[in-house]
Amino acid sequence: MGIGQRWEMFVDQADVVLPMAYPSHYAPGTYKLSNPNARPYETIAHTVDDAKRRSANVPNAAKLVMWYQDFTLGPPRYGPEQVRAQIRAGEERGVPDWILWNPRSVYSTGAFRAAR
Repeated sequence: MGIGQRWEMFVDQADVVLPMAYPSHYAPGTYKLSNPNARPYETIAHTVDDAKRRSANVPNAAKLVMWYQDFTLGPPRYGPEQVRAQIRAGEERGVPDWILWNPRSVYSTGAFRAAR
């Protein structure tokens, strides 16, 4: 598994790419994690690392803006802690921009930092 089946073929065709990196959608064993959904920080860290590695040799590769999971699909129940873990993983890897998805539009605002 991984991100963008043909990543290298399209990452230079747009200004921005928005991978939907929902931990619940990764198969058991992906990135050697028995349950990627239960390890949101690690799952996103590997995903961002993959995107950056695969983009490194592509001239004019698009900027990354990550879609993160803010819904529960299997254990554990997702809330501010799991959402913040995803955001932190991206930020620590130089990808500060993100979008959340919750199909009911109920978001874990406790995961957000206060405006500066």
